[in-house]
Amino acid sequence: MKNVCANYGCNSKRHDNGNGKLRPLCGTCHLGKIRKNIKPIKTGICSNQNGRLGHLCPTDYSEGSIAIGLTELDHIDGNCMNNSPNNIQELCRPCHIAKSKKNGDFSRQVHIKSSDIPPTIVNPSPAQLKALGFSL
Repeated sequence: MKNVCANYGCNSKRHDNGNGKLRPLCGTCHLGKIRKNIKPIKTGICSNQNGRLGHLCPTDYSEGSIAIGLTELDHIDGNCMNNSPNNIQELCRPCHIAKSKKNGDFSRQVHIKSSDIPPTIVNPSPAQLKALGFSL
C-alpha cells in the first residue's frame, strides 16, 4: 500500500480532503500543478469505455469535450489505503457509482483520517491498520 500520491513519479504524501480523509493525490497534484517528470494518472476519459465492468459507459466522449476531464479515481479493490497505481482506475461518475455499488465498496470502505495514522507509518499494512483499531 502506498501513502503517497498516485501520479507516476510523485512521492509526495497524500492530501487530506478537508474532512480528514486522504485523497489519492498529493495537494499539489490535486490542484493540477503537475511538476516536471511527473505523469498524471488521470487522462480525463473513463476506463470503462469498452464495458469491461459489466455495463457500458453512458458517457459519450465523441459528442464533445465537455465530458473530458470529469472523471474520478477509483480504488479497484475498494481499499482507499491501497494507492498503488495498479489499483487505481479512472471512471466517470456513473461508472464509479455502479462499480462501487456492485462490489460493495461503500459498505466495506474504511474511512481513515490522516491524523489517525502515526507519522512514522508511511505505508500502513492491513495488519498495522487493524492494530490501530480499524476494521478492514
